[in-house]
Amino acid sequence: MIVKGYNGIMDLDLTHVPEKLHKELIMQHHRDIMDYKVEQANMPERLRYENTVLVAEKRMKTLRVFGAKRVREAEMLRHKKQDEYNRPSLSHISCSKDNENN
Repeated sequence: MIVKGYNGIMDLDLTHVPEKLHKELIMQHHRDIMDYKVEQANMPERLRYENTVLVAEKRMKTLRVFGAKRVREAEMLRHKKQDEYNRPSLSHISCSKDNENN
């Protein structure tokens, strides 16, 4: 059994915990979440979880997306250059009629 957490409070995993302790642990988990909310409300806005950790996670996600896009574009450009390099040139191929007349 997993009890959902909240922002800076992780989920509570009761998978390997005896059932007789579940009720007490769940109540404590909910108290911890309420204490966390009060603590966050008393902090300056710029120091709150949603304005620090969540903003950083959003930036990191954006950087990963743009980084992956840059890698894909570089790979496509590399393939294009490689295809152009490997493409046979027609300048060295002569017509068979020209060869027969010489």
